[in-house]
Amino acid sequence: MLNSEESKSSSADETQTLSKSRFFRTRRKQRMNQNSTDEVNNNPIENTTKSRSRSPPLTPTIVITDESDADNNDDDDDEEDIPNSTFAQHQPSIHAYQRAKSHSVKLSRNKDDILLSPKKAVRFADDFGLNLSQMKVINTDELPFVPTEAFKHLQINASNNANSLASQERFKLVTYMEPVFENPLYTPGFTERVFQQKILLEQANAIDNRIYGTIRLVSLGLHKQVKIRLTTDNWITYQDYAASYINNSYDGTCDRFTFTIDIDRDRLCTGNNIQFSISYESFVGSTYWDNNYERNYRFNCHSRTIPDYSL
Repeated sequence: MLNSEESKSSSADETQTLSKSRFFRTRRKQRMNQNSTDEVNNNPIENTTKSRSRSPPLTPTIVITDESDADNNDDDDDEEDIPNSTFAQHQPSIHAYQRAKSHSVKLSRNKDDILLSPKKAVRFADDFGLNLSQMKVINTDELPFVPTEAFKHLQINASNNANSLASQERFKLVTYMEPVFENPLYTPGFTERVFQQKILLEQANAIDNRIYGTIRLVSLGLHKQVKIRLTTDNWITYQDYAASYINNSYDGTCDRFTFTIDIDRDRLCTGNNIQFSISYESFVGSTYWDNNYERNYRFNCHSRTIPDYSL
């Protein structure tokens, strides 16, 4: 009887000791979890780094215990229970790190913004408020206009400036030849005169010191020679110049010739005149002449002064 009571008391002591041991182990585990949570909260940088290294973020683990489960697992030393509690959290909550999406800056403008934006006009001016560039057509006899603002620092007026420009303007003397005859090509009965005289001047013009002209003649044979006899001293002396055939000018009856004569500039003086006549030599007939009804074709020399814009 004594032995049974002693065995009961010893088993009760062992049960009480085991309960205390489990209680203290649970309390020690809670304090360790609390310290771990405090360290995570106190080190946000380390927490963030740990969260970044884990993908995907961990979700907190919730352990649910019940008194009935604790009674059934008394003999298991690996299992632990928390007395008088329904929910116990054994792992700290880990906050996942979320990266904010960056929005790139728009470097280009929308087409609608460009169309709706007002256009800006930029103008530049000089020290006097005038435009830097100006387009104007200046005639030969017209002097350029200079605004009075340009003479402020020179202490002169516009009238003095105009006189100075006029005095500094350069002039030159030019001599030209003016025809005294009318070109036969534009006179009535030109074709009849060609067939009557066998040769006739079409037209002649003078540019600078040169005389240009064309001739029409009746073709009397394949071989022919056309010359221009010209004088610059009223037939004291003269010189013959050969005319050239114009290719593909034969029309079945007539041929056409052309000529260019350079006049010595020393002979181009006011009051002088240049005269010429045309000869046509055919190898099947006699020589034919065109001397403008014995008056010859004449250019009078004139001269005038014009502004010199060469400088």
